[in-house]
Amino acid sequence: MTTINVHGDAAGQVANHIVNHHFCPGQEACPFERDEAEQQRRFERNTGIACSSGAREALQHLLDCGAFNYKQLAIAWRAGSLRWDIDSLTLQINVSRVELWYGRFMMLFGLAAFVLGLVGMMVAQPASFGNESFLSSAFMTVLIGVLPFASRQLVQPNQIARRAVPFLARYYAPPS
Repeated sequence: MTTINVHGDAAGQVANHIVNHHFCPGQEACPFERDEAEQQRRFERNTGIACSSGAREALQHLLDCGAFNYKQLAIAWRAGSLRWDIDSLTLQINVSRVELWYGRFMMLFGLAAFVLGLVGMMVAQPASFGNESFLSSAFMTVLIGVLPFASRQLVQPNQIARRAVPFLARYYAPPS
């Protein structure tokens, strides 16, 4: 920021007429010239989250804390674990214990069934491989597919939202 003294004498005695000029390297890097719509577009382009300005500011606070990245917040937002409450104008945490434990159970079940299927294929006689081996390998592929689905759609959003609780409490706390 540069300060220019206007209407001052040679010694700079008149301090009542000071003009502050903000110099920015360009519109992209200048927060003074960016309107709300541009900030919303930029946030949506960076995170993939389309939200209101209040939600954007709260989510940006979570990003600025350094405990979260864009990808994590997008996962939690899309799953509904982080949501904007219109009545209270705050970012709310929406965690479900049932959903969390169901996701963990699905992951554990998928992993256990995969291991049991793999052991069953190892123990089986090589001569008996035929349609059964194809079916068991297809079944195991489906079980492997359950693991990332359960993790990404059920477990991760809830864990991310739980981690956000103290940061949002500090964000919405009245200034002291």
